[in-house]
Amino acid sequence: MAVAASAFFEGRVGNDPSAPAVLYPFLSDPNSNEISAPRRLDGVLVHPAKYVPDIRLSYFVADFVTAYARPERASSFAVVTTCFFIDTAKNLYEYIAIVRHLLLPGGIWVNVGPLQWHAGAMLTPGTDELKMILEEEFEFEVKEWSVDENAVDYRYDEMEKEPRYTRYEGYRPLRFVLQKGGNKTKDDDENLLGRIMQLRKEEEEAKNQMKEEEDAEGEKLTNQNDEGGHFPDYYDSNVTIEEIE
Repeated sequence: MAVAASAFFEGRVGNDPSAPAVLYPFLSDPNSNEISAPRRLDGVLVHPAKYVPDIRLSYFVADFVTAYARPERASSFAVVTTCFFIDTAKNLYEYIAIVRHLLLPGGIWVNVGPLQWHAGAMLTPGTDELKMILEEEFEFEVKEWSVDENAVDYRYDEMEKEPRYTRYEGYRPLRFVLQKGGNKTKDDDENLLGRIMQLRKEEEEAKNQMKEEEDAEGEKLTNQNDEGGHFPDYYDSNVTIEEIE
């Protein structure tokens, strides 16, 4: 997906870079909730005149944490923008720490998106709780903070004359602008990756220890049942009511 986006925005789509490009955003949709199946083939025409000239687009096919928490990334951006992103975090604290790590002193973080947290998320705060975490734990200064009153269509204009799906997709996104502040030192930022990796290691060790204890407890119960003899089978016709009681 990232490679395709890079090629598209750099005008490397098709044989003629000056010709309009056609995208098919609904082609790979699952076959559910469709009102008209042929509309899956609807294309969107994008003309080269709409391209941003001399665009610089880079991407990492990697874990966001390990790619951007490296020491050389510390204090390297004046502005960081996240779009429909922060709720993908398994550990929200890691994402916030890395954004802070990337920003220059006084740098700005701009965000837009919902809080539809990852299925395996360790934390699932509401907008009020998230604001408290950002201010108190990470020393960001809140410049703007709002949640849209009206839902924003997720992938296409729901006001089309002919709706596409029997299901509506939309969000009331959280929008905020924060400024990096506080007294955390550059050394704190440079050691971020090591601290995250250490915490991940400790978390994994704790999970393994808990699993070992659960397995040992389960084995103990199994042994106790074996030593206690046969438990009556409720579906055994030879077992009487008196035996069950």
